[in-house]
Formats: sequence, structure tokens, C-alpha cells
Amino acid sequence: MDAEELYQASRFAEFEQALKILLADPALELTVRTQVAARLGHFYRRCGRWDMAEVLYRALEPTIDDRAGCRRILAGILRRRGRPEESAALLEQLLSDSTGTADAASIAYQAALARLAAGDPSAAHALLVGLRRLKPDHAPAHWLVGLLESQGRRPGCRIIQALAAPAEFAAQADAIAWEDSTDWAACWFRWASHPAYMAPETVENCSFVVTHPDGRPAVLVRLWATENGIESGDTAIHLLQAPGVGCSDKVLAAAVGHILDLCKAFGGRPLIADRMAPELGQLGRACLKQGLNAELQVGLTIDLARPVAELWQGLRPSNHALIHRGETSLEMRYLNSGQPDWGLLEDLRQCHYRFVPAPGSEALFFTLPVLRAKIEAGHAELSVARRDGQAVAAVLIVDEGADSHYAVARYPRDLADNSSRFTLWDAILRAKARGQARFHLGEYAFDAAHQGKLRTVADFKAGFTRTRICKMAWRVGG
Repeated sequence: MDAEELYQASRFAEFEQALKILLADPALELTVRTQVAARLGHFYRRCGRWDMAEVLYRALEPTIDDRAGCRRILAGILRRRGRPEESAALLEQLLSDSTGTADAASIAYQAALARLAAGDPSAAHALLVGLRRLKPDHAPAHWLVGLLESQGRRPGCRIIQALAAPAEFAAQADAIAWEDSTDWAACWFRWASHPAYMAPETVENCSFVVTHPDGRPAVLVRLWATENGIESGDTAIHLLQAPGVGCSDKVLAAAVGHILDLCKAFGGRPLIADRMAPELGQLGRACLKQGLNAELQVGLTIDLARPVAELWQGLRPSNHALIHRGETSLEMRYLNSGQPDWGLLEDLRQCHYRFVPAPGSEALFFTLPVLRAKIEAGHAELSVARRDGQAVAAVLIVDEGADSHYAVARYPRDLADNSSRFTLWDAILRAKARGQARFHLGEYAFDAAHQGKLRTVADFKAGFTRTRICKMAWRVGG
């Protein structure tokens, strides 16, 4: 099996090693060496392994035919590595060399983002105004120019946007223990850095904070601009609130309006999570006023305060025999703050590659450090099931307060396999033993266009609880 076949089979560790072996061959022809290095560099960018990517592209620049393209990629890597001044300088040099070409608009936009990351909004504004003249239909440039010229001010509040003022946004977002005012169980994992399994090089952080006129932060919204438009990385966007501050109608209207502006600039039709209630609350009225349509979502939750015998009776009867078989045939291993068996992360990685063979899912490389940090802090546990010495299933559960979240799971594609049923049941019991109050399996949702696979997953989760919780959401884009 050659390197590309390994990649298509999602055997990414072997793919990486195969390319490294090729590059280590001193007899490899220069043209082929350049092609192999470029392929490996692209892989590192997809994984968010910016340090490795920078080394490769710096080595590539003198030998590759498209030196300008290589420098553009290198500039993007530098910005992601926290060196925006270097990125901007490189892009502005490229821009002066590409005036009038088809690439000029893209280079100018990336240079503006680098200047914003470097804390130089005046230089970014000048680049964006020039870009707007060059390409009047460049929606993100129009949005950013308006945001910079207004300095984020809205009636009765101000918006601090991560893309436009990253340092100020980070200071505001990290200073408060934000609260979710909805009855949704938000997915921590996708908030941690970017939507899970989205290639990091394609994601821009468009999160924002809305403050009161006196500067007190009131609302935090985490979302990203991706290849598919604006996404929260969760089933719905959550408007998190600062405790004890309160939100005026103007603050909520500004938050909803800014989400709509982002969707106009980058595309996307996300949901905004709300609370179910007999009457519309502040957020619902703000969404309705903006012309958004209400939708009903269904969540799957287990009440862990119930006795184990009742939880067992709440399972789909067909699961009982499969769980019993798994209990007798599987060896369970655990990774948590008290049992730091970090080798189990490799089991998770291998289960991921075997059971989720989808090109692009190599972004798991990028998310592993996020998982590790949660585990080290005592807020997550990884369970790995082994049969005959081989990992056959892996489940990561994350605890947020009294809520446990079914965050990551990798099982055999044959869902009749007992490893999937027992591994999840075991994780539920361990969450109960930790004193958790609720276990959230996620939303019972599927897209009609892909209902075969997603319906199967939803049906699998529904086999562990009879509790269905209705939740309100508002659809952007109608």
C-alpha cells in the first residue's frame, strides 16, 4: 500500500512515516522530493502542526516552482504560530508583487487579518479598503471594514470581535466564568479551540463579547468561520452570560444581529440555542424581531440520581445481552487524572483511524492536546475497551459541573458489536460513581440528506435512555 492509499484509508500515522522515509532517501530526485515535502507539509497544516509545517515550507521555498504560493502558505503558518508581524510583512511583499493578479484579493485579506492579529487595526483598515475597491463583492472585507470603522459600537453596547481585536477579546473572554442561560448541554470539546474535525488551517475564530456601555462584559458567543460558513462547533450557538451582570434587550439584540452579520459575510445557517418556556424570553424576542424561525430540538439525557437498576431498565432491551457479552469479553483500561496511562491516547487515535475512515479527519492530531489538558485537570476520562490485547472501542467523557458529556466515541462500524454497547454503559456507571447528576448523550438529530448514517447513530444513543428533552432553537437564514 503506497502513501496515498494509506491516507485514503485514514491510516495517518503510517502515511506520515512513509513520507518521512522517502524524504530521508538521499537518492530521491529533487522534483519528487519537492512533491513529497509539499504533500507532507499540507498534511501538517491540516493537522494544525504548525511547527512541523513551517520547517518543511521553509525548506521547500528555494526549490519549489510556485515560490509565491509557498510564501503565502508560510505566512499563514506564521500567523497561526503567533507571529503575525512576520506574516503581515511577508504577505505585504507578496501583495506588492501581485498587483492586478487574481491572487491579490486573497493576499490582501490575509495580510489584513495578520495586521489585526498584530494589533494594528489602522494598517488592516487600509488593506481592507483597498481590497473593497479591488473586489466590491468581497463580503468578509465589507463586514470587517464596517466593524473597524464603528469600533464595534452598537446602540447601548459594544462588540469586541476576536477576528478584529484578538488580544482585547481574549482578555474579556478569559476573565469570567460564563454561564449558559439555556437548558441545552453545550459541548465543551468543540469550544476548546475550533469545531472538532475541521482542518485548523480553514478555521477563523469569529467569537465575540458584547459589553455594556460602561465596559462590563455581558455576553460571550463562541463561533468560527469555516469552509461551510459560520459554525459554533456544537449543535447550536450558545449566548453565554456574565454572572450577576444581566443583559439588556439592546445587548441581546446586538448579539443576535452580529451573528446575522457574520452569516451574511461568511455564509452558514446555524441554530441559536434558547430556553424552553411557556412564554418567549428576552433572547426569543430578540431572535423573533430579527426574523428568525423557531425550531424544536430533542436531546437525550440520563438522570444519574436514579438507582442503577432503574438505569438498566431504561436501556433498550436488546442492549442487555450485548452488554453482558461485552462485560465478559472485554478488558477495560482508563485514562484519568488519577490513572495517567497516556499510552491510551494512542489507542484512541488508532480506533479513530480504523472506525472513521474519512479524509480530513486527521485534525484529531490537533485536538489531542485539548483532550490531554481536560484529563490532566480531572475533568475528563478516556475509557478503552480491549479484546485479545487490541483496542476495539474508545469513549471520552467530559465532566462540566454536575453534567457528564458523551464527547468522543470510536466504535466498530458494526453497531451490533458488543464493545460499543458495553463501553458506553460502563462510562455511564463510572460517571454515576463520580457523583455526576446527569449524563448527556447529545441531540437526537440527523440531516435528511444523510439520514442513513446519522439516523443509525441517533438510534444507537437513544438505546441508552427513554428520556427525551425538548429544546428551543432559532434558525439563522430562515
